[in-house]
Amino acid sequence: MRDAGKNYTDTYLEKLSRIAEGDFGAAVNSPIASMVVEQMMEWLPE
Repeated sequence: MRDAGKNYTDTYLEKLSRIAEGDFGAAVNSPIASMVVEQMMEWLPE
């Protein structure tokens, strides 16, 4: 289970890194796992 979580966070961080470097296409063509993390963050209480 921990390895799956690491995979999700790694792909999300890679997506953020690509966007920070100016690759705005990363928002559209990143792996689905990165989008899962983005969705899950909306469930967290503030």
